[in-house]
Amino acid sequence: PVSGSYKFYLAADDQAEVYLETKPGNLESICSVKRYTGFREFFRDEGQVSKPIDLEKGKTYYMEVYHLNGRGENYFSVGVEIPSVYIEKYSSLPEVQRISWESKPRREIISFRVWGENLSGTFKVQAREVDSKGQVLFDRESQEIKYNATSKDFSYWLGTIFWRGDHEVERKPLDKNGQVQSSEQGAAGYEWIVTYNYIRPGTGTSLPGILIGGLKGSVKQSVQLVRAATKPISGVFQVSYKGRSSKDLSLSLIHI
Repeated sequence: PVSGSYKFYLAADDQAEVYLETKPGNLESICSVKRYTGFREFFRDEGQVSKPIDLEKGKTYYMEVYHLNGRGENYFSVGVEIPSVYIEKYSSLPEVQRISWESKPRREIISFRVWGENLSGTFKVQAREVDSKGQVLFDRESQEIKYNATSKDFSYWLGTIFWRGDHEVERKPLDKNGQVQSSEQGAAGYEWIVTYNYIRPGTGTSLPGILIGGLKGSVKQSVQLVRAATKPISGVFQVSYKGRSSKDLSLSLIHI
C-alpha cells in the first residue's frame, strides 16, 4: 500500500468476518456481517465498515476472510477505501441511487344516522359490492344493531359484513331534527361516523345502507359519503440512463 488511512467494507450472504494483521502476530477483526446483505450492499448494518486503519508504504499485511453460508446462493465482497486522489480512480464501492415515491392517501368517511321520536329497537347495515358492469358481487347484512349502539358495538357489527374490519367509529348524539347536539341527554338518535383505513369493497360503486325493519317510533335514517377516498399509487415505471431504458418496473402501494 501507499502510506495513509484505509477503510475496509464487507458484504456477504450469509455471514462473514475480515481479519487484518497490522502488527506481527496480532490478527484483529476489523469488520463483519452478522446477517446476509445484498450483493455489495456495504452500508446496511453497523459493523460492515471498519474504523480508519493506518498502513505504511512498502509493508506487507496479512488478511483473512471467514465466510459462512447456510443454504442457497452465497457470496462475499470486500471493498477498500484508499487514501488521497486514488480513491476517485480505484474506489471499489458501487454507486447507490434511491428512487422513492410518497403517497398520502385520503381515507373514506361515511356517516350513518338514525333518529326520530320515541326511537327504540334495532336495525341492520347492508353492504353491497358491485363491479364496473353493475353485477352484484356480494350482498351482506349485519346482525341486529341497537338504535343507541356504542362506537365499539357499531364497529364490531360493521366489521363482520365487510372483508376487513379495519376502520374507526365515532358516535354523536342527534336531536329530533337529525342534527348533532352537544349532550347525550334527551338524544333522539345517533350518528356513527366511520373512517376506513383501507379501500372499502364497493368503494366508488355503492354506499352501505340501513335496514330499519327492527326500529320503532317515528324513524328517519340516512347514509352519506362525507369524504371520498383516494386510490393508492399503482402501475409501472421505467428508469432511463444515457439513452437506455429499463423494462417496466411495477409499483404498488397499499393504504395503511
